[in-house]
Amino acid sequence: MEQLRLWFGASVNGRPDHRLMTVEELIAISRDGLIDLGAHTVNHPDLATLPPERQRWEIEMSKRQLEAWLGRPVRWFAYPYGSGNSVTRQLVKEAGFEVACSMSLGVVTDHSDPFWLPRIFVENWDGDELVRRLGQV
Repeated sequence: MEQLRLWFGASVNGRPDHRLMTVEELIAISRDGLIDLGAHTVNHPDLATLPPERQRWEIEMSKRQLEAWLGRPVRWFAYPYGSGNSVTRQLVKEAGFEVACSMSLGVVTDHSDPFWLPRIFVENWDGDELVRRLGQV
């Protein structure tokens, strides 16, 4: 990997526009209540490919870690890669989450499974474009 990095002239720290947020940044963006952060596992695995106990660890530890950082309960979960199965959904419920987001495209309705909520794909639009697109849903 080091040889590839040197060959491409890439930084040891990666691209600054693709870095992970720091804990301090997570705390700051969630402070005013406009953004409600949710958990997403510790290592970002495809949960459906893991045995149940490993899934449980990824789900529960991500919740505990984020709650410790934020100092408040974490209610939301998003499945990495949108991947999960009936076991995964049950483990998310047992971990104490209220809802979980899948990668299924669509809008949330009264009949949506709260542990397999659909999403709307949002690109890097300005506010006007976002409002226009949401009006089309």
